[in-house]
This record gives sequence, structure tokens and C-alpha cells, in this order.
Amino acid sequence: MHTEPKCGDVVKCSRGRDDGFFAVMKTEGRFCYIADGARRKTENPKKKNGRHVEVAGRLPEEIASRIAAGGRVGNARLKKLLKVFEKQE
Repeated sequence: MHTEPKCGDVVKCSRGRDDGFFAVMKTEGRFCYIADGARRKTENPKKKNGRHVEVAGRLPEEIASRIAAGGRVGNARLKKLLKVFEKQE
């Protein structure tokens, strides 16, 4: 069963050039917009098919709710949060 990514989820890309963990910044239908704060900044997230990512976890609720409400999250903070998921791999 494939879980659809939601705003504030952490996903791992399984297809394409993107390798590693990303945060879902926005969703539109079957697409999600992902950023990692380093290669892909929060100001310019990448559009990705939701079927090409797998949900790996969720950001802390205060950050996830800020993203869902359309608020900003700094690139440095996002990089730091995603490092936790890289270490679990």
C-alpha cells in the first residue's frame, strides 16, 4: 500500500536524479513539491510525482503545521532536521 505524502512529511526519492531525504512543502493532486534546504531550496521546491517518493516520516509537528499553513521554514533549519533521517538510514 502506497501512502500519499502530505505537507510536513519527510520523503525519500526513489526515482530520478534526486537521491536522499526531502521535506514535502506543498501538494497538488498527485504531485508534491519537495525541498531539502541544500540542493533544493524552500523558496524553489521541486515538483515530483507522488508515486516516485516514499514517506519516511514526519517533521516535528510545529514545523509541519507551519509548512501546511503556508509559512516559511529556513533552509538551514530544514537541512538540520533532515540530517536525523539520513542518520537512521
